[in-house]
Amino acid sequence: MTASLSTRSRAAAVVLAVASCLLRAQTSRGDLSSNYDGQLTINKPPANLTANGTLTQMSKVMTGTITVNMPEPTLTGTFSVQGKTNGRRFRLRGKNSAGAKFLWAGKVEAGGPTGRVWIWTRGLHRRGTLAFVLPGAGGPGGSLFSQNCVGCHGGNARGLVGPDIHCNKSIHDTVRNGRMGPLGTMPAFTALTDSEIASIQSFLDGLCPVSNPTDLFASNCASCHGSDARGLVGPDIHCNKSIHDTVRNGATGALGTMPAFASLADADIAVIQSFLDSLCPAPTGPELFAGNCAPCHSSNAAGTAGRPNIQCTVRSRIFNAVRRGRGSGLMPIFPASAMPDSQVDQLVAYLASLCSGLPGDRFASNCATCHGATAGGGRNADNIFGPNIRCTGTNDFLEKVQFGSDAMPPFPELTATNIGGIAGYVHQNFCPLGG
Repeated sequence: MTASLSTRSRAAAVVLAVASCLLRAQTSRGDLSSNYDGQLTINKPPANLTANGTLTQMSKVMTGTITVNMPEPTLTGTFSVQGKTNGRRFRLRGKNSAGAKFLWAGKVEAGGPTGRVWIWTRGLHRRGTLAFVLPGAGGPGGSLFSQNCVGCHGGNARGLVGPDIHCNKSIHDTVRNGRMGPLGTMPAFTALTDSEIASIQSFLDGLCPVSNPTDLFASNCASCHGSDARGLVGPDIHCNKSIHDTVRNGATGALGTMPAFASLADADIAVIQSFLDSLCPAPTGPELFAGNCAPCHSSNAAGTAGRPNIQCTVRSRIFNAVRRGRGSGLMPIFPASAMPDSQVDQLVAYLASLCSGLPGDRFASNCATCHGATAGGGRNADNIFGPNIRCTGTNDFLEKVQFGSDAMPPFPELTATNIGGIAGYVHQNFCPLGG
């Protein structure tokens, strides 16, 4: 009985979520910004003609261009238009290069703006109707989008009560499994087949033929990371300098799991990186840490499950990890072209401000990744073995840490006093466990 009630509760929640989207969709059609195909029907003499246009909406103001193919040379061509909309109705007017005038007014339907149109110049008047639809709206993907997505994401997929997805390049996992986000919960669409989801993806691709930084970020990242990339349910990434590997492969961090965006081309990821770079032209140490390190190592650098404490990590090891990465993609590579040495030094300085200087913290940040949290031996993310050092003599500590040994690098930044403190910490806390 309990299981049955739980199942009914989940089903009711999904129904309520979808109903809420549809109810809100009836009061507003959202942003009309998009590229459109159109059908122009002239009353006298009767004619069915093609049209297309690009509209941009900022609040209630609309601007754009509309191209019509009229039989009369002075009435044909591209009209620059401007006007207003209240979300339900619109009115646009403008002129073409020949001075002909254009007036279009009507309703904002689910598929796009539709209404009566007047095109005229001195001694020549034509009127009829003009209906705009999104590219591909009449195909299978457009139909599936209208049936399953338009209520929350808007007729042009630029967001309504759900986020902007018109340039989303990898919808499959979200559609199949659902997702919780800052705007609410999207239910899983288990009844849609993979081929149907692929058709919706093709429809969205048609709405975003030319990728630009703002649209790609808005459609693929903003719902988790915020429109300013400073974090929502996902982390602050506005100063992230190397997103490629994480976007391509996904990642699990302190705030949860980010899916892989396998359908985003390398060029698209580079465009998103350029958008983030524009948000962070002169990063500070704390910003660099928040955008590049905190998602895995936690906001105070104390580490998370599977990710080490780096509060007291020495400069040479930070540089090594940043430049080489760790664990075949576990930690991405940050090349100097993305994060120059000066910015790595800013990270080093910020981490130093978090370091207590206590021997236990120095051990956690510099030794535990290879030798284990209790110094009993282990392997790091690169599968390099670190032996049991619980009862290793202080002189051996000094020699190995100062000069390195086999696969172990030297730690030149650690003084003899620092190393002696680490040795004492290990002896006192772990040698009784067995050497």
